[in-house]
Amino acid sequence: MIIDFTLARGLNYYNTGVIYEVVAKNASLKSSIGGGGRYDDLTGVFGLKGVSGVGISFGADRIYDVMEELKLFPATASKGTQVLFCYFDDTAQKYCCP
Repeated sequence: MIIDFTLARGLNYYNTGVIYEVVAKNASLKSSIGGGGRYDDLTGVFGLKGVSGVGISFGADRIYDVMEELKLFPATASKGTQVLFCYFDDTAQKYCCP
């Protein structure tokens, strides 16, 4: 873990506590793959005053790129479903799953 006191994000609503960033150590991507922090009264914008929270989000595209670069996908991951049938009622099921 590295503590960086110069880190800033979303100053208009994160201004009440800790923020955090997630980075991939061994990848060429130098920006974060995830981040979040503490939100005091962010819900007040939506009419629910005085509720604090903590949240985090991850960037699926960035994580995928890092995993691909570091060759972290198993060889079997390239094998997938060739055909997928989605049915929404019993009548359609007769045609999809004889």
